[in-house]
Amino acid sequence: MTRKITKLLAIVGVVAGFATYASADTIWNLDATFSYNSLANTATGTFQLDPSLNLLSWDITVAGSNTPADDIYTPGDSISVFPDLTHLDFYDGSTNQYINLYLQSPLTNAGGTIDLLYGDGGASNNSTIVCAGCGTLVSGTVSSVATPEPASIGFLSGAGILGIAFLRRKRMSARP
Repeated sequence: MTRKITKLLAIVGVVAGFATYASADTIWNLDATFSYNSLANTATGTFQLDPSLNLLSWDITVAGSNTPADDIYTPGDSISVFPDLTHLDFYDGSTNQYINLYLQSPLTNAGGTIDLLYGDGGASNNSTIVCAGCGTLVSGTVSSVATPEPASIGFLSGAGILGIAFLRRKRMSARP
């Protein structure tokens, strides 16, 4: 009977571990290069999605030799526009600067690498750009791996340690 309960608890722990992994927040890393005439900028940073694919936070920096495009986008100084899983914009109202990200495939919690769509200076509705006419995409991706939340890892680790202690105690008490 004890072995059946132990096996059942082990199975429940494994299932809970996979469920936790699947429902973790996903942090996406942005790495892009933009050009305008002979000037260039890079856009680097992160944005985080919850398990329901809602935007939680962002920290993106655009910097380079095209200084009109330079800006930092965080929840404290910008707003996000997230109409669907292939289009994400960040707008800084104090500078009227923005970065539009158009993705070749939808964001997911599974992670991976997604290329950004190239543009034509903002003339079309699906081009990745920084501020109006300040720079068009030369190259760029967003990439991520899903990571479990620390609290969930702690809970599962604690459950595993308790399970091992329980089994050891049962073995010790079974000895003559």
